[in-house]
Amino acid sequence: MITLYATEPGSIVHLDGSHFQVFFLEKLCCKVAAVKVKQIILFDWCDITAPAIKCAIARSIPVGFIADGGRYVARLHDGGKCLHLSRQKQCFGDAEFQLAIVESLLRAKLHNSRVLLMQLNSRRNCKIVGKAIDSLAYLLEALPAVTTRKGFWQFEAASARIYFQALSYLLPAAFNFQGRSADLAGDRINSLLNLGYALLSQNLYACVQKFGLNPDFGNLHHTCFNHTPLVCDLMEQFRAPIVEALVADLVNQNCIKIGDFLPPDERGGLYLHPQALQEFLLHWETKLQSFATHLYAGQVSYRHCLELQVKEYLACVKGEQDVYRSLLCQEAIARL
Repeated sequence: MITLYATEPGSIVHLDGSHFQVFFLEKLCCKVAAVKVKQIILFDWCDITAPAIKCAIARSIPVGFIADGGRYVARLHDGGKCLHLSRQKQCFGDAEFQLAIVESLLRAKLHNSRVLLMQLNSRRNCKIVGKAIDSLAYLLEALPAVTTRKGFWQFEAASARIYFQALSYLLPAAFNFQGRSADLAGDRINSLLNLGYALLSQNLYACVQKFGLNPDFGNLHHTCFNHTPLVCDLMEQFRAPIVEALVADLVNQNCIKIGDFLPPDERGGLYLHPQALQEFLLHWETKLQSFATHLYAGQVSYRHCLELQVKEYLACVKGEQDVYRSLLCQEAIARL
């Protein structure tokens, strides 16, 4: 199963019988059997024909749209295949269920963020980063005392400020990363993070749809502008080990350079050049195919981890499991 990307402005995804085709400047660039396509992602000014959309919907193939080289825009959603809606509504009204899920996800987010800082700082031994690692450990110890959604939000915001400030010391100074800014990619690192989060969101959405869950019923996130709450929830455990680790590797190893970005647009946003975007996507697919140690499945790819964690959530919704076991990096388990 593959992800079909359309990246060049003006590209069009067509349907020819049982095959998707991607044309650019009226030239066939790619042809793949629909049965082999897991999802379709279209970037700036790419298009998809009505027959291709109908085929995607009929085969439950998610179609995502990403603009400005990395900003999530929208996705096609077949809302008629939510198989567990009644149970999700019950869980949505169960404060104890929701808080337990949120606590597990935030614990994993802090674990995995802390582990990434330790990995990146292992050779640099930056004292400021070391203090941030200790601060995250303190917050992990304090997490059980949080008992409200508002408290969890405040807790998450505080930990994010500590984490991203520390991360800025572990990336090349030339990128001038000052901290996380989700609204506008005014610097190159935030642009790469936005792109990675958009791709992660689309991949998790495909898993949520595959297992018949309604993505609109979240736990930490009840409303998300232009996003689906359940997907935003499940992303928390994957942000550091997948997206932030990939971005750090790409810039620290000089795979993505300052010159790989287009000039700022009218809003001041900085986005990858189309060729650099294709390079990013190659590294993204390699990252998803790389292996992680899963709590009960052993060595599996990150792509498979996404499915396993959605299935884990489904088991909790159906009442088959009492505790949601979030994805913890192996190093986090070993050190804490």
